[in-house]
Amino acid sequence: MTMELPEPAPEPEAGLNQADAERAATAAWADDLPLATAPFAVPAAQRPSRGWAVLRELLLSVAIVAVIFVGTREVAQGREVLGPSMQPTFHQGQRIFITKYLVGSPAHGDVVVFKPPVQSPDDYIKRVIGVPGDHVVVAHGTVSVNGQTLAEGYVHGQTTSCGGQYCDVTLGADQYFVLGDNRGNSADSRFWGPVNGANIKGKAWLRFYPLDEFKFSP
Repeated sequence: MTMELPEPAPEPEAGLNQADAERAATAAWADDLPLATAPFAVPAAQRPSRGWAVLRELLLSVAIVAVIFVGTREVAQGREVLGPSMQPTFHQGQRIFITKYLVGSPAHGDVVVFKPPVQSPDDYIKRVIGVPGDHVVVAHGTVSVNGQTLAEGYVHGQTTSCGGQYCDVTLGADQYFVLGDNRGNSADSRFWGPVNGANIKGKAWLRFYPLDEFKFSP
C-alpha cells in the first residue's frame, strides 16, 4: 500500500528572509487595491473679464466727476467780466470763479458779483465799500467809512466823484455799498444806492482766463 506524503511548504526565495517575504507579500496585496480618489479641487473664484473691469472703472470715474461738478456748481460758478468798471483789477473778457458765501457775509474790500437794483440782463461786479451799519460818505474826491478816509490803492490815483442822493448813506440791515475800481467809468451805489445782501451771488475768488493772467482774486 502506497502512502502519499504532503508537499513540502515552499521555501522563501533566495536572498529574502521570512520578514522580507511578508513585507513583499503585503506590498503586492496593496498594489491590487484601488487607488484612493484624489482630493476634490475647489475651483478658483471666477475673475471678471478685463472688459468689465475697464467699464466699471469708467462708470466710477464718471460718477465721481458728476458729483464734483454738481457740488462745485452749488459752491462756485464761472463768470465772464463784462465792461470796464473794474479796470485795472478786472477787464472785459476775463473769466473768473466766484464762490458763494456759505459761511459769513461780504466784507470790506471783497469783489462781489450781484444782481443790480436797476433793470439789467447781466449781473454786475463791484467792490464792497460799506457793510450793514456803516456810514459811507463820498465827498471831495475821496470815500470815508465811519469817519475814516479809505486808502484805496486799487483805484490807482483816481478821484471819486458823487453828486446824487447816495453820497452820504447809513446802511441798513443787509445793505452793502459797492463801487467799481474804475471810478470814472462805473455805475454803482453812487447812482442807484445800496445792494441787498440777498442779491449778492458770490465773491470773486479766482481769475483763470486768460491763462497768462491766472491769479487769485485780490
